[in-house]
Amino acid sequence: MDLVRDLLDKQLLDRRGKPIGRVDGIVMTVDASAQPRVAYVEVGSVTQARRCHAQAGRWAERLARRWGKMRPNPYRIAWSALSRDGRDFRVDADAATVPTLAWERWLREHVIGRIPGA
Repeated sequence: MDLVRDLLDKQLLDRRGKPIGRVDGIVMTVDASAQPRVAYVEVGSVTQARRCHAQAGRWAERLARRWGKMRPNPYRIAWSALSRDGRDFRVDADAATVPTLAWERWLREHVIGRIPGA
């Protein structure tokens, strides 16, 4: 598997097929006696910013700490919890239990829910 081509930026779906984010980063474990292994995938704005530049990552981390709704950011999903679903990856979790949709939930409650007729 070519990790950059086949994993980064791919859609993550929950058990029922609801989108819960995209793969923003890959965390690998390195052992001196074995080949490197993928341990987790990361989802979140901090990881996205780190991919652009280290300073952008530090800036995004400060913003996420102060105003972020997703805790933790970045959110890690165990590699063993993923399965391939066509071009996407399915996560053995429910969308309601993962923090990746925290901003959507906050916007629905505090903004969209207050619009008359919404």
